[in-house]
Amino acid sequence: MISSLCFFALLSSAMAWGLVGQLSEGRNETGGGGGGTGDRCTCDAFLPSSTFPIADLVEVEQTAVEISQELELEMGKLEEYETKLTSYAEKIIKLTVEIEKMEKNPDDYSEADTSEIKVEIKQVEALINELQLSINVSTTVFESLRVQITVMVETLNRLEKTYDRNLVLVTRREYIKVQLQLEECERRHQELFHPNIGSCAHTGIARLGKPLISHLNADLNTGQIYGGWGKDSKPIPDRKSMYWYSGYTSPSMVDIKFYTNYKNLILRAHFNHQRLHSSWYGTGNNFIFRDNTLYYQNKSPFGLAKLNFTTSQYESRVIPKASSRFSYSNSANQNFDFAADETGLWVTYASEESSGRMILAKIDEPSFGVEEEWQTSVYKPGVSNAFMVCGVLYVLRSVDIHTEEIFYKFDTKTRQESYISIQFERFREKYSNLDYNPTDQKLYMYNDGYYVTYHLWFNHTAEATVEPPLVLRYCEQTRMKNTCDYEKSQGVDDDVIRNVFKSPLTRLLRGHLRIRNMTLIVNQLESFDKSNLEVIRIEFAKLQRKLEECQIEQELIKPDIGNCNHTGIMNISRPVVIQMNANLDAGYAYGGWGKDSKPQRGSESMYWYSAYQSTQLRNFYLYSNYDNLLRRSAFKSISTASGWVGTGNNYMVYNNALYYQINSPFSMAKLNLTTSSYAHRVIPTASSRFSYSYSANQNLDFAADENGLWVMYASDQSKGKMVIAKIDPKSFGIEDEWNTNAFKQLAGNAFMVCGVMYVTRSVDLTTEEIYYAYDTRTNQEKHLSIPFPKFQEKYSNLDYNPTDQKLYMYNNGFYVSYNVKFNKE
Repeated sequence: MISSLCFFALLSSAMAWGLVGQLSEGRNETGGGGGGTGDRCTCDAFLPSSTFPIADLVEVEQTAVEISQELELEMGKLEEYETKLTSYAEKIIKLTVEIEKMEKNPDDYSEADTSEIKVEIKQVEALINELQLSINVSTTVFESLRVQITVMVETLNRLEKTYDRNLVLVTRREYIKVQLQLEECERRHQELFHPNIGSCAHTGIARLGKPLISHLNADLNTGQIYGGWGKDSKPIPDRKSMYWYSGYTSPSMVDIKFYTNYKNLILRAHFNHQRLHSSWYGTGNNFIFRDNTLYYQNKSPFGLAKLNFTTSQYESRVIPKASSRFSYSNSANQNFDFAADETGLWVTYASEESSGRMILAKIDEPSFGVEEEWQTSVYKPGVSNAFMVCGVLYVLRSVDIHTEEIFYKFDTKTRQESYISIQFERFREKYSNLDYNPTDQKLYMYNDGYYVTYHLWFNHTAEATVEPPLVLRYCEQTRMKNTCDYEKSQGVDDDVIRNVFKSPLTRLLRGHLRIRNMTLIVNQLESFDKSNLEVIRIEFAKLQRKLEECQIEQELIKPDIGNCNHTGIMNISRPVVIQMNANLDAGYAYGGWGKDSKPQRGSESMYWYSAYQSTQLRNFYLYSNYDNLLRRSAFKSISTASGWVGTGNNYMVYNNALYYQINSPFSMAKLNLTTSSYAHRVIPTASSRFSYSYSANQNLDFAADENGLWVMYASDQSKGKMVIAKIDPKSFGIEDEWNTNAFKQLAGNAFMVCGVMYVTRSVDLTTEEIYYAYDTRTNQEKHLSIPFPKFQEKYSNLDYNPTDQKLYMYNNGFYVSYNVKFNKE
């Protein structure tokens, strides 16, 4: 250690010299005659004004060794105290039980028994007093050590501030911290986008994602609140992408529909509609589909039913002790609940013998018999639903009208039960079916007639592969592993840990950890100079950028909203298909939807929607938030006044005003959504001859971005090529214009981002492409190829919203959105 410190001091001095010393080669000083020469080399050196104070660091290290020895001794005492505390607690529990018995039946105990109990109480009291004195002594020792370590930490901080002028240690600590955060983010990314399907290498559910609402049921019937939907939990080879749905106005099973894939489920295009024979009707809604077979609750006789759609074979089984009296709290007839996970097929029920508490049974699929059963302690009528994951039963209950909670779990492998609290959001108040699917590790809920899914996050035990921060190494070498585990999981941020670990002992240990690693710190200082420090800083910046992208992709942090610190669009995500339009009418193919691009205070979460069977704008709807958009519950409905009916579908909302096109006269129109006042402005050069390729009357295309409000059109003067115009929202006039080389009639649509116009065109029936961009800031154009998939072939409205950096598309009657990813500078 000392030799390293000496070398560091010499190295510091040598670095300070730099190249200031000049070597005078060939500079001869001649003394005397006779041709004798005396060659002498000279150099000038400038020594640093101060040298590294090795003595201070040596003193710190010696003190640290002494503290380490004393701390180890006290830590041994702590283990002894813990053992004694456990023993005394057991004695107190036994005494409490005896005293309760004596209070209930005092006549059964003599005076001698009472005296014996009193003696035992006195003995425990004496032991506790003795232990308290020992703990007080150790506390005094720890406080003394804490003072010494505080002084040493201050010395180390002073040395670091004085001599680490290149901020090597700070940079390295931050680098390691970000590296650990990135590893955790990438692990979550892997779990979210590439889950380890079929694996049970986790310790259970950690949390649930927010509900993803897919669509109202395929019958578009809000009265069909009972039912289920999902995927086959053990699909046959040619049905891996298949979905199924069954809905009814009562908790019954009478028919089921099948869809080749998710897109056809949303389009309600089933390939098979199977109606059950009347004698096979089921009741309740906790059915599942597995191995191309429907498992459900039989109506008569009361029991289990199985219908194989490959062989068309029907079977039923009666479980004699199962009772029809005990159902879930949400609805009647939920007596048998089928579930499937990585380990097989299950069913839960309750019986009179179990007093209504849930029984879990494993089903042998070929024989359709019960293999094994487990008794739980949870009362079924107090439960809203349950599901299985990796042989563990998870049981739910309602917290309020918007919140559900996983509150109980039972592990069939260990026969251990435990109470937990994992809360998650419901879309609507009641639901009739909830099941886990092991093929994609998602929960499928039939929520009051809507398809809803949840992503599951699991507790994993995988360790980070990067070198841990200095403070962590001690965790694996001492008895404080449980305390240190929290630090590992949080990335070891000093401020955070200081707030979490409040006790003097843990604060003392953290100071001690810094001392134990001083040798490593000094060695790191010796190995760095300005050149490779710059490399680290460059790599650090890359690492931070990668972490930010990872977190944005998982929506852990919000993107850099409102800023244009990028060089343009890099790619467009796959379409997020929300649902069919609020009119639930496939004929309403022309329209638009989205959010206010510059919302006023209080309307940040507002959505809007308008559609019609033609390109007219007649009715306009406002929704207070996303949930109400999905529920089709508008807080305001507007019908355009006579003479102000719009045409075309490239309208949008900006600062609580609707901007759209009218044809009489052909001009821009503005409807203030607060005052209901109208205004219009004619653009003299704009022509109604040029529309987008998908439909007529798409002449004036309004757009908004981080820089303001725009309109795009074509004119006879521009020969049909697109013109970009910047709008002043206050005067409703044109501020500036730019001519481009994009021919409007070949374009599918266009939108603005950070002053750049992006133009799209159709590649094929399922693919759109951004092929052209024009930058109004530089007057430069660029030809691109950024393809992205469409949900359906044609669309009538596409706009970027700067408040969330998403594209909103009205795609043949469906709400569709896209995430936009940018090339960072």
